[in-house]
Amino acid sequence: MRKILLTCAVALVAAVPAQAGDGIAKGRELKISGPIVKVSSRAVSVENAVGDAILTCAVPDRLAEKAEAFDVGDRVRMLCIRFRGRKAQLVRIERLGERARPPEKPAAEKREASGPVVELGPAAIVVQSSEGRLACRVPDDLRAKLEGLTLGDEVKISCAGGMLAGIERSQPPGCRRPKRCASSASSRSCRVRR
Repeated sequence: MRKILLTCAVALVAAVPAQAGDGIAKGRELKISGPIVKVSSRAVSVENAVGDAILTCAVPDRLAEKAEAFDVGDRVRMLCIRFRGRKAQLVRIERLGERARPPEKPAAEKREASGPVVELGPAAIVVQSSEGRLACRVPDDLRAKLEGLTLGDEVKISCAGGMLAGIERSQPPGCRRPKRCASSASSRSCRVRR
């Protein structure tokens, strides 16, 4: 009985520290950005931007193909994790600037919207239409067309590549809500809606 009890106690003492070191929370994250100085399907070495440190990480099988796609000199951001007593393992590698770029829309795309002006500034206009909001930057040559325009005015705008290409007012400049423009000889005459 003593032997069994002693064996269980020794097994328990040996098993607890071994399990504690296996969790990801116990691993140390290592991050570095800079040019690749050495690359293969087994390891990647990156020098930091200052040039005073190099981090080498072992490449797991699942990332071997991705690591081979990089060349010496490519500027990358690399994340590795190192567990006590082990080599640093590659977790993620990406070219610098690759992560932050949103997908670009074609520059020639022309969009139109009709509705009230919901945001207005000297360099931008936003119109709320039934399809959603359309925001356009205003070039210097069209800023004069925004004079007298206020929030809530009904307009039709067209944008090309995010820049205002044209604007048409649905109401004459002298009319404001809650007034309604009359269809008379004078396009600037207005009457109050009751």
